[in-house]
Amino acid sequence: MLEIFSDIPEVLYNSVQIAKRCNFIIDRKKLILPNFYIKENISSSKYIKNLTFIKLKNLNLNNNLFKIYLNRLKKELYVINKICLSNYFLIVMEFVK
Repeated sequence: MLEIFSDIPEVLYNSVQIAKRCNFIIDRKKLILPNFYIKENISSSKYIKNLTFIKLKNLNLNNNLFKIYLNRLKKELYVINKICLSNYFLIVMEFVK
């Protein structure tokens, strides 16, 4: 940086002053994830549930397979919601798309 801003020495001083004013402590015990924007006025857990059920229905499975997959989906959604990862999965879904 010294070479890049050699013609403006106060830039280095100012950058150090800004760095000294920054104070941010991360609570490593708390999971911090961004929120997924949903146009409808529903929670991310409800939204992911709706999406997955629609996708499952669109697979046109026979009744027995549908019941098996539906039970598995309910278990998976329960775990996802219990550990508050609905937003995470929705964001990953957007990346995959």
